[in-house]
Amino acid sequence: MHQSVEIGATRRWLRTLAVAVSLMFLGVACFGVFRYAASDYQTDYMSFWAAGRLTLDGDAAAAYDIARHHAVQEDAIGRQSQLMPFPYPPPFLFAVTPFSLAPYVPAFVLWVALTALLYWRAARAYGPTPLLMAQPAVLLTYLIGQTAFLTAAILLAGLRRLGDRPFRAGLILGLLVIKPQLALLLPVAVVAGRLWPAIPGALLSGGAALLAAGAVFGGASYRGFLDLLPVYAQWMRGNGWPWDEFASPYAFVRYFGASPAAGLAVQLPFAVLAVAVTALAWARDWREKVPVLAAATLLVPPYLLTYDSLLLLVPLAWWIGQGRRTGLVVLVWLGCWLPIGHFIGLYTGPNTVPPATLLALFGLLVDHWATTRRSTAF
Repeated sequence: MHQSVEIGATRRWLRTLAVAVSLMFLGVACFGVFRYAASDYQTDYMSFWAAGRLTLDGDAAAAYDIARHHAVQEDAIGRQSQLMPFPYPPPFLFAVTPFSLAPYVPAFVLWVALTALLYWRAARAYGPTPLLMAQPAVLLTYLIGQTAFLTAAILLAGLRRLGDRPFRAGLILGLLVIKPQLALLLPVAVVAGRLWPAIPGALLSGGAALLAAGAVFGGASYRGFLDLLPVYAQWMRGNGWPWDEFASPYAFVRYFGASPAAGLAVQLPFAVLAVAVTALAWARDWREKVPVLAAATLLVPPYLLTYDSLLLLVPLAWWIGQGRRTGLVVLVWLGCWLPIGHFIGLYTGPNTVPPATLLALFGLLVDHWATTRRSTAF
C-alpha cells in the first residue's frame, strides 16, 4: 500500500513537471515562428523545402546537386545561407514535396505541425501526452523542422505492433527507407524474435517506396543521391562538422580531437553491444525488449544527430509508467537536454546523448536482471 502511494505521488510530480516543460517548449516554438516570419530565419527544414521546390520544378535530381539546391535556399531568404545539402533517399521526396507548394515559412509551420501530430499519435501508446511533448528533442524539432517527429512516428508505431502483428509492423517499419540508419537493428530484433511475417511486410512497403520514387522522380535522382554519399563520408572523416551536434559515440570522441580511425574504434564495440543486447532481449522475449531496441538504436550508426534522441522517450516512459527509476529518468532527460542547450547558447561541451543512451540501456539491463532474480527466488 505504502509503495503504491509513493508511485502515485512520483507520477503526479513528474506529470506536473512534464506539463510545465511541454508548455514551455510550445511557447518557445510559437515565438520562433514569429521570429522566422519576420526575418526569414534559416532552419534545417529549408533543405527539405528546397528539395521539394526543385522536384515541383520537374528536376528532382537537382535536389542532390549541392550548388543548385543551395541556390534555391538563398533565393527563399534573399541572402547568403549556410550550406545544407539534402542527404535523404529519393522516397523522402514524397514526404517533403507537397509542403513546398507553400512559401518557406508557412511550409515550415505545416511540416512541423503535421509531423508532430504523427509523432503524438504513434507515441501516445507509450505514455501520457505531457511526457511525450516534454522530451528535449521535441523542442529542437519544433525549432529546426528536422525529421525526428516523422521517423520516431514510424519506428514507434511499428514497434508497438511488432510482437503481435508482425506483418503490419513490417509494412510500417519498411517506411524507414527514408532514414535507414535508424532501422539497422530491426532485422536483429525480427530474426531473434522469429517474427518472420515482418520481413515480407517491410520488403513490400520499403520496396514499393523505392520503386515508386524511381518511377516518379527518375533514375537520375538515385544517381544524385549515391553521388552525394561520398561527400558526406568525406565530411565525416574530416572536420567539416560541429561534432557537438552529433549524437554518436564516434562523434563524441571526435569532439575531443580523436582521429576518424579512433572514432570508429570506439563506435564499433558500442554497436556490437547494441546488437548483442537487442538480440538477447528479443530472442528471450524480455519485458523491456522494446525500450532496449529504442535505446540501442542510438548506439549503432556513426551518423546520428541530437534530434534522433527522441527515441529515448521509450525507456523514459517505461520507467515512469512503472513509477521507478525517477533519478535515472532525470539523468537521462538531462543528458538529452544539454545538447539542446547548445543550440540556444546555454551549454558548451560534448554531446551528452551517447552517455545518456548508455545509462538508459544499463538501467534496462539492471531492471531485467533484478526481475529475473526475483522470479528465480520464488
